[in-house]
Amino acid sequence: FGMHYCSEHVTDKEGVDALLPHYKLYYNCLMRPNARSVLTALKKTGDLPGEVSAIATGHGPVLVESKDEWLNKYKSWSEEATAKLGPSVCIFWCSRHGESERLAQAFAYGLTQQDILVEMHDLNAVDAFEVVEACQRNQVINIFAPPKGECLAQTNLGSIIASCNAKDHKFVLASSGAKDEEPVTSLVERCVQQTGISEGLPALRMQAGSDEVTLAYFEDSGRQLAKKLTEKKKQAAKDKLDQKTTEALGKMGSGRYI
Repeated sequence: FGMHYCSEHVTDKEGVDALLPHYKLYYNCLMRPNARSVLTALKKTGDLPGEVSAIATGHGPVLVESKDEWLNKYKSWSEEATAKLGPSVCIFWCSRHGESERLAQAFAYGLTQQDILVEMHDLNAVDAFEVVEACQRNQVINIFAPPKGECLAQTNLGSIIASCNAKDHKFVLASSGAKDEEPVTSLVERCVQQTGISEGLPALRMQAGSDEVTLAYFEDSGRQLAKKLTEKKKQAAKDKLDQKTTEALGKMGSGRYI
């Protein structure tokens, strides 16, 4: 919960109508890609020993005045985001590592603009069980380059590679913009060349110029991947329709009418 908003009030005294644009923008940019995780977290609030009296947000006012309405909005927005279960992408990024988080958010934003279901996990925090489950749920696995050397992120990278196969998955590999990251060429070798798993997009690298240029490139790459995934979904639906149409015409041709 949160929003990029600041006023003289500590709590949400301005009311829902005034704060909604800020709240929805924050949700769309940061939380919509994690809609599945949001719903899981909301379900867990039912196990709390008492009633929720306030929501202390990371950004913006503490939610007190209209907390129940904000909870309901998060729930309905997340249910809407996960309602059309089509192509899905899992993004593995690295906290406290270069520009990994910002780039991952830009890539995710490009995907969710086209209604692609996205979930995101921090390679420095996710456990092996969550890695396996995430890879089973998603067709495209996006990996931002972790630090070189022995670390939890590298261990989780190994689990990702072991959990994917050429039949069910595609990789999208990306730079984190960190000096100590594993080179993208090394990622491509480990994840693609050594496994036979194909790439959903060519590897994403830092772009020359300002940070805004690179962020725009990653966001546009998300849109490109979304377009490829939705075109494949539409073609599959068309093929299914053509098959049903052919079967129906066959029945009509072999039938007898008076």
